[in-house]
Amino acid sequence: MLFIKPRIADGIRSWFTSNGFPWAVLVIMLVFSTGLWHYSESVFINMSLDRFNSRVENQKNRIVNHLNAYKLLLQSSARFIATNDMVYKINWPAYLSAFKQEKSLAGIQSMGFIPVNASGNPILDSVVSNHYSELITTFAQAQDTAKFTLSPRLTRNKTQDKTDFLFVFPVYRNNLMPASVEVRRKSVTGFVYISFHVTSFMQGVFSGNAQELDFELFDGVAAPEHLMFSSRNIAITPRYASRKELNIGGQLWTLNILSKPEFEASTVSYLPLVIRFSGLGLGLLLFFLLFLNIERQKTIQVLTLKSEQTHTDV
Repeated sequence: MLFIKPRIADGIRSWFTSNGFPWAVLVIMLVFSTGLWHYSESVFINMSLDRFNSRVENQKNRIVNHLNAYKLLLQSSARFIATNDMVYKINWPAYLSAFKQEKSLAGIQSMGFIPVNASGNPILDSVVSNHYSELITTFAQAQDTAKFTLSPRLTRNKTQDKTDFLFVFPVYRNNLMPASVEVRRKSVTGFVYISFHVTSFMQGVFSGNAQELDFELFDGVAAPEHLMFSSRNIAITPRYASRKELNIGGQLWTLNILSKPEFEASTVSYLPLVIRFSGLGLGLLLFFLLFLNIERQKTIQVLTLKSEQTHTDV
C-alpha cells in the first residue's frame, strides 16, 4: 500500500498538470451550463404555459358568466310573467333597457315573451316567425326539460342586425315547476326569450379585456364552415393555443383561445441565455487560465532542468 500510494499521487499530479486537464474542465463546464440552460428554459416555458392556461380559464369563465347573467334575467322575467296578468302590456324594449346598463348583459338584441295557444303551440312574433321550423324543437325541449335552451344557429349573416340565437326559458302556470313532462306540457303558458348576435355577444364579453389573446368560436365542432366569430390574424402563428368545449343550453360551442404576440413578448425571459453564455464564458476563462498555468509550470520545469545541468557541468 505504501508503494502504491505515491504512484497514485504522482499519476493524479501528472494528470492535473497535463494538457488534457483544461480540456476536461472545459467539457464539464459546457455540459453543466448546457444542462442548466435547458432546465431553466423548460421552467420558464412551463411558467408561461401555466400563465396562458390561467388566462384561458379566466376567459372561458367570462363567457359562461355572461350566459349565466342571461339566464338570471330570463329566470327573473319568467317569474314576473308567471305572477302578472298584465304580461301582454309589458313594453319589452323599455323593460330590457333597464338592464342593458349592466356589462354582464351586453350583446342582447331583443327580449320578449312568446305565449302558447290552446293547443300548446308557440305563437311566434315577428322577431322569430321566420325560423319556426328551427325553433319548434327548441321550444319543445325547453318545455319538457324546464331548462334554459339555446336554439340552433338561425342565420349565418355577418351583420349584427340579424339574430344568430335565441336563448329560451319556459314559463309555467302559477310560477310552478312541474315534476313530470306530461304536467309541464299542460302547464306551460309561454316562453321568455333573449335574442343575440354572436359578434355583439363576444364583443360584450371581452370588451376592454383579453388584449393579449385571440378567439375563435365555432357552432359545434371546430371546423371552418362552423366558424361564428374570430379575432385572429391568420398571418400570425400563435405559440400557445387551447380548445374548450362549452355546452350552452343543449348546444355545443367550441372555443379556441390563442396567444397574441403581445402575450408571447411578455413571457420572454433572457435568463436561460444568460446562463448558457455565462457558462460558456466561464468555461473558456478557466480553460485558458489552466492552460497558461500548465504551460508556465512546464517552462519552469525546463528552466530548472537546464539550471541543474549547468551546475553539474561546472
